[in-house]
Amino acid sequence: MPIFKVTVEGGNGKYIFERSCLLEDIHTLTEGVVKLFNSVGIEPETPEDSTGEEWSSAEFHRLWQSLSTPSKKALRAIAKNREGCSKTELEKSVGLTGQALGGSLSGITRLAKNYENKKLIFERDEDGDYIMSSEIAEMVEKKPFVLIKKTNKL
Repeated sequence: MPIFKVTVEGGNGKYIFERSCLLEDIHTLTEGVVKLFNSVGIEPETPEDSTGEEWSSAEFHRLWQSLSTPSKKALRAIAKNREGCSKTELEKSVGLTGQALGGSLSGITRLAKNYENKKLIFERDEDGDYIMSSEIAEMVEKKPFVLIKKTNKL
């Protein structure tokens, strides 16, 4: 049975919640996390979606959760070199070439289109380099407040 570990850092320290549960019983993990937040005086929030072209952190988080690992690697590489990441740099960072890399990038664009009227996650400049706005890059690079890690320890 997998062990799920949630670490909450902030305020007065670091708090850890660890629970063994099957994926089917993930609601028990969620209940424990809410109790953990409450025990340290943090009231969990439900972030609002934005109404304009800008991505809210909640919208971006939902998009991020639906991306493949290569797509996430590609976005991290573009965010790291947000003012111009060449195709060669991107291929090296992601470990894919040609059509495989193109498939990962088009997957990002396809999923992002589910969010109407939002700015592009990344673009190409006149030199053909991949670029990204600072706001999007910060969301890509941002470390989440709550980390959930699956370990194989019993």
